[in-house]
Amino acid sequence: MRVAHISTSDRQGGASVAARRVNAALREQGVASRLLVAQSSSDEPSVDAIAECNGASQYDTADAAIRHVYRDTNRTAVSNTHFSLQVKGVDLRQHPLVQEADVIHLHWVSSFLAPQSIHLLRSLNKPIMWTLHDFEPFTGGCHFPAGCDGYTATCAHCPQLRNDPLSVPANVLRDKLDLLSDADMTLIAPSAWMAARAQESRVFQHAKRMAVIPNCVDTRVFVRQPAAEVRQAFGLAEDATYILCVADQGLQSRKGFDLLGQILQRCSADPRFQAAHGSLLLVGRTCPALDNYHVPFTHLGEVETEQHMALAYSASDLVVLPSLEDNLPNVVLEGLASGAPVVAFGVGGTPEIVVDGTHGRILGRGDVEGMAQAIVALVSDRPALEAMRDRGRALVEASYSYAAVADQHRALYASVLSRQVAPSSVWSLADPGPAMSALLPDLRLYCLGEQVRTLQQQLLLSEQDRRARLEVIETLNAAANARLQLIQHLESVLAERHDLIQRLHAEMLERATLLDAQQSELTDRGAVIEQLDSELRRCQLLNERLDAELAARLTVIETQERELRRRLTLINSLHAFLGFGRRFLQMLMQLVP
Repeated sequence: MRVAHISTSDRQGGASVAARRVNAALREQGVASRLLVAQSSSDEPSVDAIAECNGASQYDTADAAIRHVYRDTNRTAVSNTHFSLQVKGVDLRQHPLVQEADVIHLHWVSSFLAPQSIHLLRSLNKPIMWTLHDFEPFTGGCHFPAGCDGYTATCAHCPQLRNDPLSVPANVLRDKLDLLSDADMTLIAPSAWMAARAQESRVFQHAKRMAVIPNCVDTRVFVRQPAAEVRQAFGLAEDATYILCVADQGLQSRKGFDLLGQILQRCSADPRFQAAHGSLLLVGRTCPALDNYHVPFTHLGEVETEQHMALAYSASDLVVLPSLEDNLPNVVLEGLASGAPVVAFGVGGTPEIVVDGTHGRILGRGDVEGMAQAIVALVSDRPALEAMRDRGRALVEASYSYAAVADQHRALYASVLSRQVAPSSVWSLADPGPAMSALLPDLRLYCLGEQVRTLQQQLLLSEQDRRARLEVIETLNAAANARLQLIQHLESVLAERHDLIQRLHAEMLERATLLDAQQSELTDRGAVIEQLDSELRRCQLLNERLDAELAARLTVIETQERELRRRLTLINSLHAFLGFGRRFLQMLMQLVP
């Protein structure tokens, strides 16, 4: 069995990823499956890109004005999700992969195949499958309707366009009704919810075959790794509780990221969340504005490979999905496969995967308080969280693995297979359907007229701007002349100052020489002072010795003086005694006759 999958891209957006995974899953089961894309950003050998398409348009450069005027500058605030306005598409009937295929399987083909392109593929008499990744296959251009049910009627008065004077979405829908509504195609919806939306649409309400086959995930890649090791590799705290949110399309209002800040702000105010060290972990190219909510978060940026994305899931404790419109998000399957329970609003096909309280929590659409309480309850109940991890992993292995989903596709292919050989060659452009073909001249004229009026306004503004700039230039020229004169004056002043500086420099040199001489003299004087200081210290020592010797001699003199006084006293005593003896002798002599 040879299958040709057709998708606009192989990596940009969840639908492209889903298509690439189905292709890989079928190849693992021996199916000769290949993926044909308009734009490829991978080097996978089973992916073929139509290189000529990448530079050719989308796909007629003459219609660029239509897309610019009627779509790009004409959106309302109702939605900023992608809106397709494609006049022509690619005719792939003659492409070799399409010719050789037994089954043609379409995926997200906007900006690649137009309704007429798909109508022409029917002429090959080969089974055509079309997986409905969003609403665009059965609307007048919107990929998600933002609450509008115009696709069940006429798509008139599209709320996503500010002006619609030529009723373009209604005519696009009319072409789809004419070219696709009776097509013998098998429609595949990734969710029962999307199948129900397709069956209530004008285009596919009478579809002959509708199958529900979910997206798949590689359970060998998306498997839980030890959180501590992964967090260390990412530079994350090991004891924190991380709530993962994938924000690849965070600027689209349907993704609900304007509610995410409110949800996490409520979580952060809860003591249980604080005790668990709760924090948000963001992955993706865009980072929602969360600064005003004072929510702790870490932005890991864009993750390039599925292996790295699986590690981000392993680093997380649970996944939060605030989408307000979605089909069957890959994030849900990846998170559950990686052991991260999912908390999400009950929109699209998400409730078909996540059973509330079993694999995570499902809340009412836009229930901010309910989602915040659910997150806090889970992060504070580790046993419940661990049980959900195991049940989520088991669910994905059983129902959403490569093998499980590939088996469903193979069974569907086999049930409708009817091969007829087609002629051989390359691709070409397919003209629009009858309604758009009739409308196209007026549409081009209107859009070109609008573009001319825009260009005239731009020309008028450009002329006014030119005149204003000329006035500014004249003012600047006058200022420049004044500045030139000032510069010349300053140059003269600078020349005088230069001469003065040179004289000052010469004087400074002389003073430097004098200072050197004075420094030398000071050095010599310093040496003399040191010698005098040394001599002074020697004299001080000598004086100290002389003082000591003088003190000793004074002590001796004092001792001698005391001895002399004692002797003088003795002499005086002897002299008195001698006087007394003399008088006594005289008295004796007088007594002796």
